Amino acid sequence: MGYAFYLRFDAASEAAVAALWQALVDSGAGDGMQRLGHPPHLSLAVLDEEPPPTVVEAALDAVADLAGFGVQLGEVKRFPNTPIVWLAAEGGSALADLHARLLSCLPEALVWEHYRLGQWTPHVALQMQGDAVTAMAIAEAEWPALVSARVVALELVQFPPVVVLKSLCLR
Repeated sequence: MGYAFYLRFDAASEAAVAALWQALVDSGAGDGMQRLGHPPHLSLAVLDEEPPPTVVEAALDAVADLAGFGVQLGEVKRFPNTPIVWLAAEGGSALADLHARLLSCLPEALVWEHYRLGQWTPHVALQMQGDAVTAMAIAEAEWPALVSARVVALELVQFPPVVVLKSLCLR
């Protein structure tokens, strides 16, 4: 089992990402994020173990005063030497602050290295497995230059399958 704290977007932005996921599935390029059971999202922290309830409550309390904010979903990219294709996400100081506040409450040893402070790349995954070259070509052709998304919720989920354990509205 894995666990993740992730951000959810407004319905229109989630629909745009889901349509791109479906285009990748239809082309046979990738495994399809839908198969994994996730909705379109931006992960702030991924963990192998469920954080203790006191840690979860402290983390949610640390960000409870935040309102929703805008994120620009843009360029199609690939993590080097992997099949992982993703959309760049730029949320400015609001996103950086949220990430830092959340991670300040989580035991660093539980957080996957690529999600730790100073190593995290804000992104929306398009595929985790498959033909990255074809996936990138399809995504670049299908995705507009920028989509202005609104972050509306922070969730703690367990996966697979995806089960929402806690949810915090950021409207």
